[in-house]
Amino acid sequence: MYEWAIFAVCISSIPLILHQQWITGPIVNAILVAATFRLGAGKALTLAILPSAAALAAGTLPFVLAPTLPVIILGNMLLIAGVHVLKTKPVFGVILGAVVKFIWLIIASQWILQFFLSEKFLGNVAAMLSWPQLATALLGGAIALGILHIWKK
Repeated sequence: MYEWAIFAVCISSIPLILHQQWITGPIVNAILVAATFRLGAGKALTLAILPSAAALAAGTLPFVLAPTLPVIILGNMLLIAGVHVLKTKPVFGVILGAVVKFIWLIIASQWILQFFLSEKFLGNVAAMLSWPQLATALLGGAIALGILHIWKK
């Protein structure tokens, strides 16, 4: 239980402290991947909600972008699911999870969010939810696997 609480505090705090996608993204994804291996998919899935919810609650994610929350949360859950499905082959699990998350975010940003966001915001959100998400998920996964490898020693 303590380990889940540590993961929860870390993953909730990062979006409040750091506001750069190229820093926050890999850290959040690393926490999700590490939590999947350390806690199991069920407990890790509960963590997937926290970073976006904390960012919205603190105002670092503007309220007008609130419709992106379910999309981002589901993307995080898909990352966890991909890692979990191939947990015996961690590198492939990270790749699978990152690719599935990326595909979901592309679909959502191109087709689903157009019904909830104005044209003014849609272009920026679509850019934010495109290839940088794949890169930050893969980088976060690599960081997590490196930390987990050291943690075992």
